[in-house]
Amino acid sequence: MKRLWIAAILFALLVAVVIALTKWPKARNSNLAAQQLRTAAVEPASFEVTLAVSGVVDAAKFYPIVNESSETQIIWLLTDGTPVKFGDLIIKLNEAKLKKEVGDQERQDAEAAERSRAEIAEARKRVQNANSSQQKAQDDLKLAQVEGNAAIEKANAEIEFMQKELELAQGQLDKRKRLADERLMPLSQVEEAADQARAKQFGLEKAKRELERAKQEAEATERIKQLDMHKAGLELTLAESALARSQAEAIRSQRARTDKLEDARRQLAQAEVRAPFAGTLLLERTWDDGMRTLRVGDRVHEGQRIANIVDLGQMRVKCDISEGDIEHVKPGQEARIRVAAIGDRELLGTVQNIDNLAKERGWWEGGTPGKQIFGATIALSSRDKRLRPGMSASVQIVLARADQGLGVPLDAVFESRGRPVVYRLEADGYREVPVKLLQRNDMMAAVTGSLKARDKVACDRPPVSALLESGESHK
Repeated sequence: MKRLWIAAILFALLVAVVIALTKWPKARNSNLAAQQLRTAAVEPASFEVTLAVSGVVDAAKFYPIVNESSETQIIWLLTDGTPVKFGDLIIKLNEAKLKKEVGDQERQDAEAAERSRAEIAEARKRVQNANSSQQKAQDDLKLAQVEGNAAIEKANAEIEFMQKELELAQGQLDKRKRLADERLMPLSQVEEAADQARAKQFGLEKAKRELERAKQEAEATERIKQLDMHKAGLELTLAESALARSQAEAIRSQRARTDKLEDARRQLAQAEVRAPFAGTLLLERTWDDGMRTLRVGDRVHEGQRIANIVDLGQMRVKCDISEGDIEHVKPGQEARIRVAAIGDRELLGTVQNIDNLAKERGWWEGGTPGKQIFGATIALSSRDKRLRPGMSASVQIVLARADQGLGVPLDAVFESRGRPVVYRLEADGYREVPVKLLQRNDMMAAVTGSLKARDKVACDRPPVSALLESGESHK
């Protein structure tokens, strides 16, 4: 009997072991399903694909107020942030120094103009004297030519006369020689006639020498007078050049003085600065034991910006787009902007334009050496009076909207055997489901596959022991 009880007990234990072994896989899967894996519900895809960039608030319409005079002092100005209308007085600068500069320029202009007039008058007088000298040289040349021609004509007439006298004397000598040969005249008269012929010959030669001398003197005198006339011409040219230089220098100097005087008057006129258009006055800041806005009594140097007139109704955000993202950004895309300086309000905007050429910002501009970026402008459609140029902004550009397929958290998409998959939660564990990615952002992914709305998927990769065989049914 005792052996029967022992056999019954052993049989019962064996049956219990067999039953336990039969139930073990279900218990195992049931335990894994109960593990604390993060899961998320599958829903129809409805999310945005955005690009996050940083930017700086800027005004689409603004006018810088710059001190264009020499160093001066602010004696009156409106309060920072004051709305202004076109023509409103916004800033007054100290006029005392500017008035003195205008007076000094006017005095210097008058003195310089008088000096220029005196120099031009003296140059004109030198031109007149040179003209007179040239005219006198021309007259002297003509007179020398007339006198030279007269002397030559006189010498020619004397030669002609002496030639005729020589011919008469020679004829008389020939006649007396014939009479003497016929013994009709004494030889003494022949000799007397010969002496007269020789005298006439000598006179003719003397007249010829006088003609040569007259020609030489006339030529020399004419050459001298021509040199005098050439010298007078050079003096006239120099005098005219000097006059032209004086006139040109007077014009150049007058223009320079006029520009300086007009600049001084313009600076004086700009001592009272008026609004160029309706907007808001934003004063510049200066360092004075800390940054503060400019105020009455501050000195401003030439070229220093004092303030800006800004149209707060036309604000924009300037931002940089990397080379890798620029192909996805297009004008007209929506954007959401947050500016930390004005709180948590979300502003709306639109991509207005994108630079055609990439550029590299220097390190002093916050750029990264070697990194090319494209500038983009976001036009704000939302308004906020607290916005100021220079405020930092974070921008979300809406690149696309995912409205097809099913939406799952990006954490729920894994890779298995080189393809994207999700792990769907079923009664006994997790089943690997291949999917196709349609869209994604930093948080969500739109997928298609053997899923349906309200399925639950794991946001952490399940352990191997929790996976169901691919052939198991979807319960």
